[in-house]
Amino acid sequence: MAEGRRLRVALAYAGLVLVLAGVTTAAYAAVLPEHRALVVRLAAAALAAVVLLHLWAVLRRQVPRLPSDFERARRPDPPPVAVAPELLKLDEEIRSARADRRFFENVPKPRLDALAARRGRASPPALPPRPLGRGPSYAELAGLVAALEQTRHDD
Repeated sequence: MAEGRRLRVALAYAGLVLVLAGVTTAAYAAVLPEHRALVVRLAAAALAAVVLLHLWAVLRRQVPRLPSDFERARRPDPPPVAVAPELLKLDEEIRSARADRRFFENVPKPRLDALAARRGRASPPALPPRPLGRGPSYAELAGLVAALEQTRHDD
């Protein structure tokens, strides 16, 4: 299918060049010598314009058409993603625990200790202090949770 299309395009361009050459030759012979260069330039420009228009059409077919700003504005906004309030609260607590060591010691640490006790395990190890009263890093929190998960898989 594509081979036949390529052949038709090549034949169409060959015909265009022949017709353009014939018209250019006739016009070249009919004009004054000082205007002959203009005739050749116009013929070259006409051929270049046809080739560029053809390339533009091929590219427009191959590249997916993106919607315009108007079309995007006509679409309704997608519904907001529903996030469980518990997850939002947990996210806020983790952020607060990272920012403030006292918050970590008073809220998440007792919960982790209680969870370890329910599983019959020792409390997670104490974390080293960080500068400026900051709480544990994400890596340290992930280590605490991984230690609890590990004890869960050991059961």
